Parts: sequence; C-alpha cells; structure tokens
Amino acid sequence: MPLTKDSKNVIEAGITLEEFQKLFLGFNKMKDYLKDFPNQDDRYYHLSLLAGERDEYDLSIYFRHKSGYPDVTL
Repeated sequence: MPLTKDSKNVIEAGITLEEFQKLFLGFNKMKDYLKDFPNQDDRYYHLSLLAGERDEYDLSIYFRHKSGYPDVTL
C-alpha cells in the first residue's frame, strides 16, 4: 500500500527494509514496530520521516502536523 493521508503507520505505508533501517538506525525490528510504538502520534511522526525520505514533502508536513511534534528548523 502506498503512503497516503490514510496511512496509519510505516508498515501500512509499505516501508522497505532499507528505509526502515535508515529511519530507525537498526534499533527496532520491523516485526516489533507496532508493539514498540503504540502511540499514534509517534507513528504519524515516523510517517512524516518516511515521506521526507521519499521526497513527498507535502505528506511529510501533513503527518508532522498530525503528529503534534514540533517543526524542526536548522
């Protein structure tokens, strides 16, 4: 399933193993993702990160706002 505004987590958004390892730095196993991150706000933030990795910036902004996480500016 592709990443859309209806996606609820990175697994549902069809994250690849390479994307998962890059975003989570190898600390979590994909099979344990939903258990490790039960908070939906965290999952929306992760969708924001995944969208950014895929150069889908509108979706990245959408999910970051939905997560409640602050915007990051450097």
